[in-house]
Amino acid sequence: NWQSSNSTIVAVDKNGIITAHKAGTAKITAMATSGQKYVWEVTVKEPEVSKISLNSNTAIIKVGNTHKLTIATIEPTNATCKKITWTSSNENAATVNNGIVTGVAPGNAMIVANCDDVKASSNITVEPYETNTPIKVTKITLNKTSATITATKTLQLAATISPLNVTNKNITILIK
Repeated sequence: NWQSSNSTIVAVDKNGIITAHKAGTAKITAMATSGQKYVWEVTVKEPEVSKISLNSNTAIIKVGNTHKLTIATIEPTNATCKKITWTSSNENAATVNNGIVTGVAPGNAMIVANCDDVKASSNITVEPYETNTPIKVTKITLNKTSATITATKTLQLAATISPLNVTNKNITILIK
């Protein structure tokens, strides 16, 4: 006669074949018809992760934009990641926080997910942010508000425009 102290962890059939169901510890008891019994303690461990993959192996994002990386598959399928860490090989180009990749500056970064010492990576290319909408000058400041000069003399004027990333930086100064 065979018995398990917790069949949700380990079950045992009439032939003494045990089947593990989930992590934990249970006792298996074998009882002979003579009354003798023997007890084994069986520990079932969680399956260890052997391989992971991400939802994308490569991605192209713009500076300031984000891309969500997730662990798409875990092998074996009944394994679970106990701890996932994310790292970027080049935080000057892209940072990562809980799988959310943010483009920082043009460049490349390898984003690595580490699940219980099993790794998967995605190559991220960060491109400059581009817009089709022209950025217009909102302010022009001259280094002088008025000037008096003598004939045949010259005076250098300097203009500063805002914002600095305007589409057209050409300035025409009209003297009246």
